[in-house]
Amino acid sequence: MGGGPFCALMVAMAVAAPVAFGCSVSIGCNIDVHTVRPEFSVAVMHDGQPLRGAKVHVFEVSEDKPLALEFETDASGQAQVRNLKPGRWSLSVSYLGVSGGGGCLRVSRSPLRAARRSLSYNWGESASASTTISGSVVDSQPGKTGNPLLDRVRRIQVPIPGARLRLESPSKGELGTKLTDEKGEFSFDEVPDGVYVLYIENVRAAIAVPPTQWLIRKLSAASSTQVVFFTQGDSGACGGPLAALFR
Repeated sequence: MGGGPFCALMVAMAVAAPVAFGCSVSIGCNIDVHTVRPEFSVAVMHDGQPLRGAKVHVFEVSEDKPLALEFETDASGQAQVRNLKPGRWSLSVSYLGVSGGGGCLRVSRSPLRAARRSLSYNWGESASASTTISGSVVDSQPGKTGNPLLDRVRRIQVPIPGARLRLESPSKGELGTKLTDEKGEFSFDEVPDGVYVLYIENVRAAIAVPPTQWLIRKLSAASSTQVVFFTQGDSGACGGPLAALFR
């Protein structure tokens, strides 16, 4: 994950970034490796309850036309993954567009007693707690000294008014939308404790910012954690549409 003063837009808030999982041909499957059967089940829970409608994405780790499969959990929170070829796969569980767990799979070529018939994940447990769902959206622009190198380091933060933020609960649905004010600030007040997804949309800045979503746990007793979200700026240092830097 990259980031730094060269990034062109950042969102400073007391929230947590989502966790992404996956394996690639270049890095291989060396984290959370599970040996599974060609057919197995995936259980997805949230706050102790089965989560219906979660997506289970399975990607073949291959250089030659890799397969990408998608399955969905039913009312019992179960998804049945079927017909995987022997080899290495990457699995990711998501809900409301936010990843909630995953890892690497190794599908055995022959039946193994140790091969797992099921996996389970708790969506939302990766969210860091914060006392509020509030923050600001600013455009980080080059300085105005006239020195190109110095201006790239000593950037100025320009508030972005009119950015649209939408809050959604996995159990209650959409809870409302907010527009950033003239200072680029927003706040979702009187939100009960729980896990939410915050969608950041319609950000008008010097660069195009695609809609993005972040996982947040509102907890009144927590200590706020400030997170700065960087979009890919003019230096390309951020490595993607949005990355998170804790500070």
